[in-house]
Amino acid sequence: MATLKAGTILINSENKIALVYRKEDNGYSFPKGHLEKGENLKECAIRETEEETGHTCELIKNKEINITKYITPSGENVETHFYLAKDTGLVTRYIDPKDKEETVWIGIDEVEDKLSYENLKELWKNIKNEIKKQ
Repeated sequence: MATLKAGTILINSENKIALVYRKEDNGYSFPKGHLEKGENLKECAIRETEEETGHTCELIKNKEINITKYITPSGENVETHFYLAKDTGLVTRYIDPKDKEETVWIGIDEVEDKLSYENLKELWKNIKNEIKKQ
């Protein structure tokens, strides 16, 4: 059975995309994380984005923009549901520092080069044109 995760492709008012830098992986990716008990995938995507980026967000569509499946180096089977979201400002609630990641805002045409993982680069190539329409 797959471990479920959810996250967002977070876009701000300047049409820049949020990427998070995960120190433990030494890499850039989209904000995402594990589904918690009692939470649906959309709630997870919003919560993880807020925790990791420090920005609130609103989903642009109720349906995920992509589902990515992969196996981690430790052998974990993962299914991540990505939603398209717009940045709605800074979080005002307390975020545990262990959940916060370094966030960078990248122009749409630079995202692919900044991403650290091939599966996310492939995801970006598949959705980039849809993102540009937003």
